[in-house]
Order: sequence, then structure tokens, then C-alpha cells
Amino acid sequence: MRSMSSTGQRPPADDGDEPFQSTIERAAIGIAHVDVEGRFIHANRWLCELLGYAREELVGMTVKQVSHPEDRDVTDGVRAKLRAGLIDSFQTEKRYLRKDGSAVWFGLTISLKRGPLGEPLHDIAVMQDVSARKRAEEELRRSNERFRSLVNLSSDWFWEQDAEFRFTTFEGQGVADHGDVSVSAVIGKRPWELAGVVETSVDWEQHRARLLRHEPFRDFEYAYRDRKGKVHYISANGEPVFDERGAFAGYHGTTRDVTERKLNDERIRHLATHDGLTGLPNRVMFSQMLNFTIESSRRYGRRFAVLFIDLDGFKAINDSLGHEAGDTLLCEVAARLKKALRASDVVARLGGDEFVALLQEVAHHEQMAHAARKILSAVIEPVEIAGRACGVTASIGGSMYPDDAADERSLMKNADGAMYRAKQDGKNAFRCHGEGA
Repeated sequence: MRSMSSTGQRPPADDGDEPFQSTIERAAIGIAHVDVEGRFIHANRWLCELLGYAREELVGMTVKQVSHPEDRDVTDGVRAKLRAGLIDSFQTEKRYLRKDGSAVWFGLTISLKRGPLGEPLHDIAVMQDVSARKRAEEELRRSNERFRSLVNLSSDWFWEQDAEFRFTTFEGQGVADHGDVSVSAVIGKRPWELAGVVETSVDWEQHRARLLRHEPFRDFEYAYRDRKGKVHYISANGEPVFDERGAFAGYHGTTRDVTERKLNDERIRHLATHDGLTGLPNRVMFSQMLNFTIESSRRYGRRFAVLFIDLDGFKAINDSLGHEAGDTLLCEVAARLKKALRASDVVARLGGDEFVALLQEVAHHEQMAHAARKILSAVIEPVEIAGRACGVTASIGGSMYPDDAADERSLMKNADGAMYRAKQDGKNAFRCHGEGA
């Protein structure tokens, strides 16, 4: 015979189905019956053990007595709908307190048992311990909060993409600081579909192939042009995301604007290959260009010329008026040399007051001499510095490929030797290699 509960109520039978009651008692989930006043009138062994109460203690207590203070009223509204017959059952999650005061999360499925006339008798609650999942969700939420907090403190942008690589989230302090980034224009688009993306040397096909293989990526750089026409360089890092079943769900990662770094890199490369004062190619870059021209001319049977240019009278101006005046004069001469020659020709500064020119596709010596005369005429024009008209001239020596030499060292040596003969012959003059030697 079934014993009475502490409230004087007999635990509800289920049509005298003792095997059914035995199954409930042995179930690895919580099963409870709760009367219309919210008191436990039955609880199976699993529920009692999880909450830490003897059955005699738990039966007769109210649900709210063992509910977490913040979750005591979670089910009130939906229970009213259940008893009014508006719904047959409902599911929810809430926290309960064990006897020792620690909390446990339950996933609840609650239905209502009614009497012969449809009157509410008691709730039937099926309860599963979901504490481990809730702890994992809370840790993930905190992890995301920490991550986004760090992102907000940095200049990075945090983003998420769906399984089709479309942006679903795009946020961070970097977005707020970057006034030309429109979040609404990003959401729903793939990176290569964004307005303003500049076609550069980026291999988008290779990047898309990596995404399709669900591989992480680091320091993937591309460029876009903002609404004002300015080009920005972007560096992105991404990790694939998989759902609880292991199915690919998309990507998440960070992006930052590396425009300043890219510009600095370009400035460094420019300084390594160009003269810091005049902006002309320096000796290193001229050597590279000359050797390239030698190879190209050898392959296609072309001729070209090298002119060695040394200024006459520069030292006197530099010594009398100072280095600033000398620098001004060198910059003006550099500009005149470029203007006197064709766009396809190259002018470089070797150092001091020495310049060199590479004349592309020169068919004969007279064509080289014509270019030299244009330079002499351009250089001799006075330059006004600090209210004074300063004048210099140039001594120029020329050497042709392949007539006079067929390698860099010989071409430069021959042009330099011809330039010294021009100086010896009175300056402000041009001499070809072999002429008057």
C-alpha cells in the first residue's frame, strides 16, 4: 500500500500501474508532481538526490522554496495559460537551489493532469540537468565579451560570416573611428563583393579556395577605396566556426587598417631606391634599370645610350651660399634634366653633383648628342636663389650600347671617361666615348 506524504496527500497513482511507477522511480531524469498551490506532492529518486533532499523533506515544499531567487517567477505567466487550457504543455529552463545552497539548471517540460471534469489536478514536470551546457554557454558568452572588450579597446574590427562567407556581424572601435566604413554596406556581402574593393595583386581565387577548404588564414591583405577616393589597406585574420554537430557554420575574425604601415613600407622602399633630396632614382636603382635595359636590348637588337653628367661650378655656389642653396640648385637641375629628356628616358642622381641618364632606343650617336645638347641648354639657364641669379653648366660624356660597350661596368666607365674629357676641353660640353681619345 502506498504511504501518505507529509502533507497528508497520497502520491498520485497512474491508474495503478506499478511497473510504470517503478520506471519513473528509476529514470535518470527528474519527474515531479506539483499541486495547484505549487507544492511538491511527488518527486522521484533522481530529483531528490540531485537536489540533496530526502523525499520526505522535498514533498510538501513549494517550488518557489527550492527555486533560485532570480528565477522564482519564471513560469508564473505560462502556468496560468496551462491551467486555463490555452496550451497543453510548455518548456523552459530555470535554476533551482540544492539543499546546500548551490544552484543547478533544469530544462523543464511541464504538462497538466486534469480530473474527470477537466479540473486541474496537478502539474507533471519532467526535469533534465542542463547545468553543464549552461556553464559552457556562460563561459562562451564571457569569452566573447572579453574578446569584444579587447577588440573595442583596440583599433581592430570584429566580424562574423555565415556558411556562405557573408558578413553577419561587423563591429568594434575601429569601425567607429573609421568614419568611411558603413556597417550597413558590409552586412550580407562577401569581402570581394564590397563596394570600393580595389583590384590589386590579391589572389581572390586562391583566398576563396582556402575558405572552401575551411582553413584559418592570417594577415590576408586587400585594399578598398573610400567614398573620398582614398585607398585603404586592410589586413584580416579568420578562423572557421563549426556547430555542435561539427558542421561548418562560417568564419569569425578580426580586421585592421594597415594603410599607415603599407605607406611606411612604400616610403622605405622608395628611400632605398631613390635619392632623398631630388626624388630621382639612386645609383642602386639605376644599376638595376641599366642591367634590365642591357638584357632587353640584347634580346631585341636595340641600341641605347648612357650620359654621365657632372655640374661645373656647383662647389663654388655650395661653399659661398651654403648647403641649403646647394640643395635648391640640385633639385632645380634634377627637374630640368627630366624635362629635357623623353618620358621613356631615365635620369638618376649618383651623388653630390653627379647625374646619369639612360636614353632608351637611341639609333645613332647624333641622336645621343642631340639629347646632350638639350641638357646643356637646360642647365646653363640661371637659377634664382636667395635673390641671386646662380649659374652652373654641365660636362657630359656619352657611351652607346653595343657600339661602345656591352655591359654595365664598361658603359659607365666609358661615359665617365668621356665626361672628364669634356671638362678638360673647357666644360659646358659633350663628348662621346672614343671621340678625341
